[in-house]
Amino acid sequence: MKSYKNIIAAIMLSLATSLPVYAFDLALGNEEKSLGIKVTHEVDEPFGKPLPWGPASVRFSDNSLWAADTLKNRIVEYELNGTYKNAVTLELPNYSTIGDFCFGYFGEKKDKALYVCDADNPIIYVFNSSGKKIGQFGSVNKKTILIRPHRIEFYDGNIYVLDTGRSNIIVYNTKFYQGKAIVTFSNNFAIENDTLIHIVTSKKKKNIEFYNLKTNETKNYELDYPEDAEIDFISANQNLAFIGDILFKEGANKAQYQIILPN
Repeated sequence: MKSYKNIIAAIMLSLATSLPVYAFDLALGNEEKSLGIKVTHEVDEPFGKPLPWGPASVRFSDNSLWAADTLKNRIVEYELNGTYKNAVTLELPNYSTIGDFCFGYFGEKKDKALYVCDADNPIIYVFNSSGKKIGQFGSVNKKTILIRPHRIEFYDGNIYVLDTGRSNIIVYNTKFYQGKAIVTFSNNFAIENDTLIHIVTSKKKKNIEFYNLKTNETKNYELDYPEDAEIDFISANQNLAFIGDILFKEGANKAQYQIILPN
C-alpha cells in the first residue's frame, strides 16, 4: 500500500499554477431564478438548532452547472459563471424529495434522461428532458430492492447507485436489472476513465480505492483520517481524486481537503 503524503504539496502547487479556481454565489429565495431555501424548523423538523435546508446536489454537464432545487421540485441550469439559464420542474410525487441526481440515457433510442435519488424513499426516478417521469425502480420494483439510495452515477450505459443502507454500490442496466454490487462504507463515490473511486476501511484504517471497472484491478492509498471520521466528499478530475472530511465538534466547524494522485 502506497502512501500519498509525499506528493500532496507538489500536486497542490501544480493545480494552483495550471487550473483556474473560482467561486460564485447562487441566488436563494422565492423568485423564479432563485433556489428555494428554508430552515429545518419550517420543514417539520422542530428539534435541535435551526439549520439551512435547500439545494441537495450539484452537477456539471454539457458546459452547464445544474443544481437540485429540492424545495421547488426542479433542476436548475446555470452558466459556468453562475448566471441563471433555465429550470426543469419534475413530475415528482408529493411524498418524495429530490436528492442526488445525474444525467444519462434511457430506452433503445438512448434518449437523454435524468436519474434522481429520492431523499425520503428508497426509489430512483427517471425523467425525460422536459421533467416527465418515464420510469422508476427501487423498493417498489420486484427486480431489486433499495434501502437508502444516497448517490447516483451513470457511466458506460449503466446506473451506479450508492445504497448506504446496504453498504453497496449497486450496478443496474437501463432496464433496471441489478448486476454486481461493490461493497463500500463510503458516503460518496465518483467514476471517471473507467475507474470507480470510493473509500474503504481495512484493518481499522481508511483508504481511498481506485477500482478499474474494466479490469477489476484496484489501487489503495492510506488516508490520514481518524477511524471514525466521516468522508463527506469525493470527486474525480482526470487522474486526481479530491476528498474532504467535515468534522463537527462542540464549538468548532473544521473542513479538511486532500488531493491524491494514483500513480
